[in-house]
Amino acid sequence: MSQQQIAENLERAFAQKGFAEPSVSELKALSGVSMRTLYKYFPSKESMVVGALNHRHQRYIALLEQCAQQSG
Repeated sequence: MSQQQIAENLERAFAQKGFAEPSVSELKALSGVSMRTLYKYFPSKESMVVGALNHRHQRYIALLEQCAQQSG
C-alpha cells in the first residue's frame, strides 16, 4: 500500500475518531497496514495527523482547481 493510500485511510480514521482518541494500534488497524509499514511512512502519531491533514489539503486544492477550470 502506498503512502498516499495510507494517508487517505488515516484521514478517514481521524474524521471518524478525532485526533486525540485513537491509539496508534487503532490507527494501524483502520489504515489496513502493519505497524512496520505505518511507521515506515509516519514515524509518530503527530506525523500521522500531519499526513492525514496534508492529504485532505491536496484533495481540496484539486477540487478547487477542477472547479476553476469548469467555470472559466
